[in-house]
Amino acid sequence: MSEHWSNNDRGYRLKMWLDLVDQNIVENYSNYRIRVFLVSGGWSFAEYNCTGFIDFDGGRRYGFSIGNLGAGQTQQLLDETYKVWHNNDGTKRFGIMAQLNGQGGYSPNTLVINGFDVEVPAIARASTSDGFEAYFGQQVTINIDKRNDAFRHKVLYKFGVKSGVIGENVDTSVTWTVPTSLTSELGTDKKHKGTLVIETYSGSTKIGQVEYGIVLKINDTNGDVKPTFQSITLTETNQTVRNVMGSNTTFLQILSNIQCTFVGAVGSFGVGIKRYHAEIVGKNISIDDNNGRFGVMNFTGDLTISAYVVDERGLKSDVKSVNIRVLPYFSPTIFFTADRVGQNASQIKLSTTYKVANLKVDDVQKNSVSVKFSTSEDGGKTFVLNEGSNSNFGSNQTVEEVNRIGILTGDFSPKNTYTIRATISDKLSPPVSYDVPVSTEQVVVEYDRNGVGIGKVRTKYKVEVAPGDVSIDDGVYRIKDKEIQNHQLTEKNGTCLKVNSGDANNLLKTGFYNVNDCANMPNNDRQWWYLTVISNADTYVMQQANSFFNDKIYTRQKRGNQWTNWVALQQEVKPVEPKFPDTEWSKSNGKMTWRVSARVLYISINFTAENEGTIVGGFPAKYLEHYPDSLMLSGVDFSLEERRNLLFQVNLDGTIHVLNTVKGRSIRTVVTIPI
Repeated sequence: MSEHWSNNDRGYRLKMWLDLVDQNIVENYSNYRIRVFLVSGGWSFAEYNCTGFIDFDGGRRYGFSIGNLGAGQTQQLLDETYKVWHNNDGTKRFGIMAQLNGQGGYSPNTLVINGFDVEVPAIARASTSDGFEAYFGQQVTINIDKRNDAFRHKVLYKFGVKSGVIGENVDTSVTWTVPTSLTSELGTDKKHKGTLVIETYSGSTKIGQVEYGIVLKINDTNGDVKPTFQSITLTETNQTVRNVMGSNTTFLQILSNIQCTFVGAVGSFGVGIKRYHAEIVGKNISIDDNNGRFGVMNFTGDLTISAYVVDERGLKSDVKSVNIRVLPYFSPTIFFTADRVGQNASQIKLSTTYKVANLKVDDVQKNSVSVKFSTSEDGGKTFVLNEGSNSNFGSNQTVEEVNRIGILTGDFSPKNTYTIRATISDKLSPPVSYDVPVSTEQVVVEYDRNGVGIGKVRTKYKVEVAPGDVSIDDGVYRIKDKEIQNHQLTEKNGTCLKVNSGDANNLLKTGFYNVNDCANMPNNDRQWWYLTVISNADTYVMQQANSFFNDKIYTRQKRGNQWTNWVALQQEVKPVEPKFPDTEWSKSNGKMTWRVSARVLYISINFTAENEGTIVGGFPAKYLEHYPDSLMLSGVDFSLEERRNLLFQVNLDGTIHVLNTVKGRSIRTVVTIPI
């Protein structure tokens, strides 16, 4: 600090303090603090208008005034800090003076601190540049703004624990290709901050340096930094299907469960793989881990499986795809009729219709069919395989036949009834059986001393009526004068009526149906449904549809000639009791109160800070049990003073720490935390 005085007038003098505060090397300026005082020796004045000014660094900078001063007092007239800009070489000299114009009388006349020059300490001028962002592998140009033509520069970088020289004896620019080897410093991040250093030299003398922040990052679109994988391998996990099909690209509806394995997956620049993703395109089925399984596929056709990986930096690989085929599959079906033939009606003729799934791969049939017939004389309790029957059949080429004719081996007494069982199997499903009864030879009446047979030969009961013999009156069937059901609600074996194609709008008769590939089902879903139809007339019908694959239920009605829309029946949902019930307000530590309402923790804070960091209280730690770590929150201080954001640390033990309090300041705010 330097002190300077004016002339003396009636004991009054001006005093000036001049201080060098600091210097900015990069911007090339110094800050000077100027303070001016009026000092009274023994005189005083009041209600005068004395004005003054400062001439500083080539111009009039500041004015001041005073109206009153007591005897023997000193009053500050000016306190300003001024930015003094240096020359390009860092040198600076400036002039300064001060003057007060009084009014005479009891005030001074003119007081002047004569002008003088100030030699400012020179600033060693460092050249400047700019920070930048760049991709690894990208070439960047670093421009340098130098303050002296003679200056030269050394340019360096710091990135993580690595550093290096970009260029030496650099004039005004240097190019740098960002090394991809620096990605090792990223960890699992996509970008990281580093430092650009510009050292300025005059000859061999270093006169200063500046540092700038730089950001080096991975280019997501650059194939060189993406994770990669060689391929995906598809494996059939259903051992039975794998043994039959022997293919990694052809699978079966319902039965197959495909496992997807990623081969040769690696992340970019040493990071691991975070996620594996594969999906059956358009079917909303996907996996997100290696060796994952897609599960049941209730669809058929030529499909595509697309796959990619994501590394620990969140970078996604290119997508690779594999084409597959899903063949339709269904359990074997069989139907046949059995009739007595021959001179004595002692032979049984069969007419058989069967079908198994057609599983051709590259024109090779992978499925096969086997049909075997057995007979029973005890009402179906025990069966004996009918060996040598020309109705028995097996093939690995033919998958369906209609009305295949055959004769069972052996004689079947016309006096006895028999049950004929057909068992069909393929390579994938358990055997399926279908039974048909064969009655005695048809007669009107037959009797002996033990009983009578009506419409059949009597065999063991006193009265026997041939199966199907009922009374018929005007098309109405009766047993013991009681009408029996004339409309078929199910298949003969009690299973649903099968509808494998068509339009649900045409299913107007009461019954229980199993439909597939039908139009106008809920959501236009043509997959499998259970359908219940209740008909009052063809124009007034109710339908209820139950999904084969989940518990969703839909209903609709036909009124007049118009179908309503399908409506989903909502299942009962029991309300979930909240884990943390509402509470009343509770006080903690005299600085806060808290309560729970509607699964939100409300914290009201009201206190005067005693220091710069304060623990204001706490609440039960159970309300934070689902948070993994302490919470950092902000809130607005409710005050008439300048608005201020408060920072809070909420610890897992329930304590709250206000981080940026000011001693003596009142704090009022409310913090909310979902629980």
